[in-house]
Amino acid sequence: MRRTLTPNSVRDLSRELHRLERRIAATKQVLVGLPSDAPNYPDGTNIIMVAAVNEFGSGHIPERSFLRKGIYSNAAKYVRLFKRAMVRILNGGDEDRELNLIGLEASQDVKKQIDATLIPANRPSTIARKGSSHPLIDTGHLRQQITWKVRRPQ
Repeated sequence: MRRTLTPNSVRDLSRELHRLERRIAATKQVLVGLPSDAPNYPDGTNIIMVAAVNEFGSGHIPERSFLRKGIYSNAAKYVRLFKRAMVRILNGGDEDRELNLIGLEASQDVKKQIDATLIPANRPSTIARKGSSHPLIDTGHLRQQITWKVRRPQ
C-alpha cells in the first residue's frame, strides 16, 4: 500500500532524518585507513610510518596521497550512502550494519586509489630495488592492511 506524501509528512520525515543523523554523528564514527595495531612489514618496518610518508611525502619521497584522495574523491558517494542508510535505519535497519557497509565501501575506494596512484613515478633506483614501477605497491602489505572500524567518538 502506497502512502501519499503530503508537505507535512515530508517535513516530518526530513526532521526525523536530521535528528537521526545528529544522533549517529554524536555516537558513532566510521574510521578508514590503517589501525594503530596494523602489523609491520615482515622486515620490521613500521607500516604506519610508511603510510604516513607516502601520504604526505618526506624529504626525497614525494607525496602520494592514497587515503585522503581515495576518500575526498568519493565524498559525494558517501553522502548518498549515508542518506540511504539513514532511511533503512528509520525503517528498522541495524545502525552498525549500515555504517559498516559504508566503511567497507570507503576502504575499497582507498585500495582502488592505491592501485591507481602512478604519479609521481618511482625513481629508477627504487624500480630496480623493488622490481616494479608502481609507487605504492611493493609487497602489497600496505594495501592489504587498509580497513575500517565503526566506533564511538572519544
